[in-house]
Amino acid sequence: MISRYIQPCLFEEHASVLTRWFDLGIRDRTLICFDAHFDLQQISTARLDRLRASRTRDELQRQMKPHHLMPDQVVSPSLQFSYSIEDFLFAATRLGLIIRIIWVAPPHISIVDMQSAIEQLQQCDGVTIESLAGLQRWTDSTNQIHWITGRLLDVDLTVCHREALPHLQLSRDSLVDIDIDYFVELPSEQIGTPIADVVDDLLNLDLNFGEVTISRSVLSGFTPIHLRGIAEQLAERFAGTAASDIELLARDAGSLSFADDLLRRACEFPARGREVLPAAITSLEHECFALSCNDHERALISAALGILWCHVGNVEAAIESYRTAASVFGGHPELALEIAKLCLQTGHDASVDAFLHDALRDDKTGTAAQYCLGVVAMNAARGSGDSHALNLAIEHWEIANQRAPAWGEVLQLLADAHHRRADLSNANLCSDRWLRLQQVIARNYVYE
Repeated sequence: MISRYIQPCLFEEHASVLTRWFDLGIRDRTLICFDAHFDLQQISTARLDRLRASRTRDELQRQMKPHHLMPDQVVSPSLQFSYSIEDFLFAATRLGLIIRIIWVAPPHISIVDMQSAIEQLQQCDGVTIESLAGLQRWTDSTNQIHWITGRLLDVDLTVCHREALPHLQLSRDSLVDIDIDYFVELPSEQIGTPIADVVDDLLNLDLNFGEVTISRSVLSGFTPIHLRGIAEQLAERFAGTAASDIELLARDAGSLSFADDLLRRACEFPARGREVLPAAITSLEHECFALSCNDHERALISAALGILWCHVGNVEAAIESYRTAASVFGGHPELALEIAKLCLQTGHDASVDAFLHDALRDDKTGTAAQYCLGVVAMNAARGSGDSHALNLAIEHWEIANQRAPAWGEVLQLLADAHHRRADLSNANLCSDRWLRLQQVIARNYVYE
């Protein structure tokens, strides 16, 4: 191990690093990011324009969602948020801070066969079939270490495990960023990779970084609270000194308010894929009723609980949670989408329209809402033979396809809908695109 001082900067949630890079005047850099999640979701032009208009760190910081469950827009027009934990890297690329991302995935995410990741990418706004086709899988001389390179959302991207880093061409001025959920092995929720090994590997690379950004991701539920100390352990090892001598930019997780801790506990079920039982949701709900907190805190907790009720199939309880959140925020697109999907699964199409139109309002949910509105319209067309409903289904799915061109299911639905309308030209076009997508997936992601 090479011994040198690295300044650690600790944050509570990952999106906060954007303002740090902005404040430092970072431009056109490579980012080496250790993370359990790929935070490069596309942001709409309107939100990007607000970000580009920011002239100071504070102006940029005010546009970060205080929690990822906060809608993009709430009741007041002055409360408009432009980025959060799932899309701050996209913001960083469009602001010119980052031009290349090296996503170092944890060991439990396969680099050889990334079927689940690719399925998610297909549904992402802005991801095209050709960008997926451009992804290439590489291996070292021993055929034991693998990595993937390509260009996604107009960003140079490498996906790898940490063992591949010495095999990559790295800019010496690369930024180093670590979200400690990288270390959380699933489903055991214990430390899966030795902290010292990650630090030693980074310090032995030919890099001249003098700072490392470290995020806890405890409040959002992605890191178990009992593992929050990983952040301090990383900081101490990079800095070569005790955490008490390090300036920390994150709150101590032991000092969370009751409202923050309740929100954290509600979020950790979906965040880490944990099983949730109705009795546990009811218990959290009782705590919320008895809690002394402000309207925004109660609305966020209610939204989180509503999402949990959707997970266990209780649409009535989910709708009640939605009403609480909507009374403060003027709606809640993410919860609205979950309720609508549950209604569609149970055959209650008539209940979903208002929820889906709420879901159209956010970047995170808008494309899926268009997909679901198309399903509702097609169900009506099948039941009545109404050509207007058929045309409406096609209209919704075409919007979804424009936003997420690699979403295979949408292409199949469009092909079928065009056939029903006897539009063979567009039907064949959609079918050809779907077949091209299957070829790309088979070529790049089935390991031989």
